[in-house]
Amino acid sequence: MDYEQWRRRAADSLLVRGGTAVFSHYVAINAVMSLLEGEDRVLVFRPDHASITTLGTDGSRLSLVSRGREASTGVL
Repeated sequence: MDYEQWRRRAADSLLVRGGTAVFSHYVAINAVMSLLEGEDRVLVFRPDHASITTLGTDGSRLSLVSRGREASTGVL
């Protein structure tokens, strides 16, 4: 699997979904967040259970509006 292509496709799929709630998991959230932050790392933050990360889009660009609450415990 090409991680770079996968995370780019994940981010691209959000571009056309303005005004939409997307429920996702730890890895997919980190894939998009790492791309937005210009990081090559897979893990850039640890979203807490039921935290909300808000992204914005103008249809051609994706941006971070607010980062969700970070977990205080480790991932099992």
